[in-house]
Amino acid sequence: EEEDREDDDGDDAEEEDMEEDHGRDGYIDSSQLPGYQAEGDERVSFDSCLAIANSYKVEGNDKFKNQEWSEAMECYQNALQVLEPYKSIPFKQVKEMLTSCHLNIAASGYKKSVGMKRDLEAARELDLALQHCKEALSLDPRSVKAYFRQGQIYAEISALEDAARSQYDSFSGSANILTQRSRDSLLQAKSILGTNDNSIAAAFEELEAGAAKKRRKEYRTSLQMSKASDATMERSDKAAERMNQKNIPRKAEDWNKIDLDGELQRLEYESLRQVILVLCTG
Repeated sequence: EEEDREDDDGDDAEEEDMEEDHGRDGYIDSSQLPGYQAEGDERVSFDSCLAIANSYKVEGNDKFKNQEWSEAMECYQNALQVLEPYKSIPFKQVKEMLTSCHLNIAASGYKKSVGMKRDLEAARELDLALQHCKEALSLDPRSVKAYFRQGQIYAEISALEDAARSQYDSFSGSANILTQRSRDSLLQAKSILGTNDNSIAAAFEELEAGAAKKRRKEYRTSLQMSKASDATMERSDKAAERMNQKNIPRKAEDWNKIDLDGELQRLEYESLRQVILVLCTG
């Protein structure tokens, strides 16, 4: 599902000639590669690292398309880990791959948060998504996709309850301030793009209509109803359990253990109390 900026599967890096010296003779220890099985002290070249990172990214894109957000994020994180030794080297392929993976993690985290009913759980994913947006912008300050996704994330954050927002420093500010940050990010994306865009326009419409706030309110109502229903079911189960205990047939030896005089006195007291209540209220 690819529509403008809405589903960010990353961009393919352009081919260009690379210098021979890639730092530390152009090789890294294979132990630095996540999930890579190597024999002995194997070293992996820069080109191989780039290929491995791209394979993780492609796998992540497949997970993303299947809406397997957590699995997609893990794949993109693996790609970032593979390129970690090269991130300070100004190679275009590395910069593009890193930017793309950060954006895709942000997109996955955002989409995962939208389906989470509990604000605290959603807040955790949104904080991670926002961090990766900022990482992408540090690599590419004019990234339209980064500003677009950041705008969506701030809109979602603004809809969280204060208790959830207060857990993260990146969520500082009132709901109105966060809404403005969302608006500013979307405007920045539109300004850099320099033309109208359906995804950005749709994000603006959702923001002004308070779509995230309405969704969060519906989630909270649903959770409250579910909690009330669970409490009712628990009371019903306990009542049924008490009834079953009363109706358990007694064995002959059980009757021998009962204090009959005490039981009779209790029954007489209860009967007398009921009579007194009737007389007092009559």
